[in-house]
Amino acid sequence: MSFRNYKDKIEEGDTVILYISNNLYALDVTNEIKNKKGDMVENVFQTTYGALKVKNLIGTEYGSRPTPELWSLTLPHRTQIIYTPDISMILLQLDLVPGSIVIEA
Repeated sequence: MSFRNYKDKIEEGDTVILYISNNLYALDVTNEIKNKKGDMVENVFQTTYGALKVKNLIGTEYGSRPTPELWSLTLPHRTQIIYTPDISMILLQLDLVPGSIVIEA
């Protein structure tokens, strides 16, 4: 899934966001995954409402378009808190001076 190239139908290799009972899950759409033993098994996503066979998502239409905010909520690490001593060291190492342009990614 991309914010620039929106498709109508889900294909293998896409990432979808599932909204299940106030919980958000980012899910990679693949037919098979490796289990702990290293064997390839069918990709099944367990929910509180039962199992979802991920291969059944392939070919179905997407719902609504995700917003950047919704996408950031599904990420495992959204932000990093940087404390004053740490940011001071970062600024020193970057040789930033008043008037420098900083682009946040």
